[in-house]
This record gives sequence, C-alpha cells and structure tokens, in this order.
Amino acid sequence: MITVPIDESDYLAEIGPKTRNMIRKAERAGYTYREFEYNEELDALWAINLSKSERQGKPMSESYRERPLPSRGAQDLCDEHRRIWIGGYLGETLRAYCQLVLCGELAIVNRILGHADALPDGVMDGLALALVRRCVGTRVRFINYLTLRTSAGLRHFKESTGFWPLAVEVVA
Repeated sequence: MITVPIDESDYLAEIGPKTRNMIRKAERAGYTYREFEYNEELDALWAINLSKSERQGKPMSESYRERPLPSRGAQDLCDEHRRIWIGGYLGETLRAYCQLVLCGELAIVNRILGHADALPDGVMDGLALALVRRCVGTRVRFINYLTLRTSAGLRHFKESTGFWPLAVEVVA
C-alpha cells in the first residue's frame, strides 16, 4: 500500500536510491507515461503479455497468453469509481501497462506488466511513479498492489517502489 503523498517529491523521498536511479534511467531512455484507451492498444498489450513465457519463476497464466478481447465499453459509475489504463510508452509504442481501479479513496493495481525488453530500462519503476502522479491531488489516499505475499523478486519490486504491507480489519 502506498499512501498518496501531497506531491511526487514526497514519494521520491520515500523510495530508495536504486528506484530513483531506475526512474531517471527510464526518463533518459525516453519513456513517457499516460492514460490510454484499452481497445486502442490490444496488439501492444498482447505483445507485452507474450514477451516472456514466465515471470517470477512461474509460467504466465493462460489469460495472459490469449489475445486480449475488445472491451464492450466502460461500465464505470463515475470519475471516482472506474477503471483506467496507464501506459509506459517509448515513442508511440506501449511498453508497460497498468489497469488501475479507482474506488473512492482507494486505487487498486489490478494488472501491471512490462515488456521483457523494456524492463532493464526502468519502465516499471517509472510506471509506479506515474500511478502516484495520477493519484496526487485527487480523492485517492491509498494505492494498493494487492498482497505482498508473493515471490521474493516481486516483493522486492513492490517494496522498492514504495508499497508496504497493511492489514485492514473491517468491523461490521
């Protein structure tokens, strides 16, 4: 869970120097980040999904190996309760993506993946910063990347980009 800061400089102060270096590396390589329309990037999404046969020591799940189907349109309720897609671009080519689900004060990372060839460039570190930038100045107070109970490599990436574990108890 990342607590959304007042501005991105607070986020950059929270993360480690290696992650800041990777963000600068992505910037020097020319990566930019922006929202995109899912149906306009189906081929690029599929290319990213197929760029590695396994991740974190496990084969990619079948849902990633099948060509993405067009969405039938937004089923979003309002600006505070919707799904958005944020991408990392090199020129006009999508090289990393995240589906971020906005739920009032919470944003949930639903899918996040980078092209194998772009990973050494720091594209994913830059994408994490892009998620924070997207949420700064909005009602969103927290960005959740699901559980930290995962492979050591993915846990390291999550922690290095500022995600920390948080237990939540719901009292009815």
